[in-house]
Amino acid sequence: MSRRLSLLALVLLAPAALPAQGVLTPGRITPGTIAATDPTNEGGEHFNDWRVSLKSRHRYRVTMRSRAFDSYLAIGRGQGAAFTSSATDDDGGGNSDASLVFTAATDADYTVRARPLNASERGAYTLAVTDEGEVQPLRAQPIETGQAVSGTLDSKDATTDDGKPVDYYRFTARANRRYVVTMLAQSLDAYLEEGNGAGGAFTKERSDDDGGGGNNARLDWVARANGEVWILARSFSTDTGRYTLLLEDMGDAPPPAPAIVLSRGKGVDGALEETDERSEEGRYDPYYFDAQAGEVVVIRMDSDAFDPVVAIGRGEAGEWHELDKDDDGGLGTNAHLEFRIPETGRYAIRAHGIGKDNTGAYTIRVE
Repeated sequence: MSRRLSLLALVLLAPAALPAQGVLTPGRITPGTIAATDPTNEGGEHFNDWRVSLKSRHRYRVTMRSRAFDSYLAIGRGQGAAFTSSATDDDGGGNSDASLVFTAATDADYTVRARPLNASERGAYTLAVTDEGEVQPLRAQPIETGQAVSGTLDSKDATTDDGKPVDYYRFTARANRRYVVTMLAQSLDAYLEEGNGAGGAFTKERSDDDGGGGNNARLDWVARANGEVWILARSFSTDTGRYTLLLEDMGDAPPPAPAIVLSRGKGVDGALEETDERSEEGRYDPYYFDAQAGEVVVIRMDSDAFDPVVAIGRGEAGEWHELDKDDDGGLGTNAHLEFRIPETGRYAIRAHGIGKDNTGAYTIRVE
């Protein structure tokens, strides 16, 4: 990644003001109310964040019911603008009620986010968390870099919470090495996830559906720490069949670039390069900026080399939570994103392009 800055600062992430959280207890029904004074997300929907303590490897069902609005439910970690969902549901509870199943990876406090599907809706609701018991620890078979493994998805496999057959693999990654895993299949739509299996429960960090061309999947990432990495291989739907999995070590990658904080009104020249960080949407360059609650910021990204996309969010790497993005809001294919800041604090920007393999020069600016 290359950048020319008129002003560059290296600073730590600043804590943001967070909304108060209620507490949920498994086995109890808890009432709540969506009001006009509640915080809103990037889509303008008011929400309530609830804290619940969950046990590792236990499967939980979370149900939200309301006669006042169409319920929407999410569970994850963090709160406020830093919330990152692990599972969501709209109508899984029947009619307009929401219900989801979630397996906790660790003993920890999780956040349940309750909101209406539509921004204009308000009213009362109830939440219930049910502990459906401990699940058997997941097991992953070892795979080595440079190894191609033939596998079969069938009724004997473990399943995801929504019933899809799945195979797990594991290997030991080395810090600052670039890895590529490819899943090839003819009879099913291949789907890959990369993450960790701490405590016998899988936690996803990134995923891919058709990055390998056709119905094949491909993940490309840089491991930033030594340790065990898990790979999940399944079909995008519930299809079964044979597949081939190939894991490759692509060699040393450069260390991550230092945090670059954008100053209002000062443009930055950058370039997407082969060695840049990658997300599910392809390679990207990260930036940061500080803003106050209620401010409207404008982020512009221009490029003659590719079709630019600019995204705003909180966190980075596996903790990234996207709040909004724009593709063609500027002139031609350039990006122009206007965003109202929900909470005072530090925000992240990802500068990338349409497609996974863009390279070339661009400029980015916050106003």
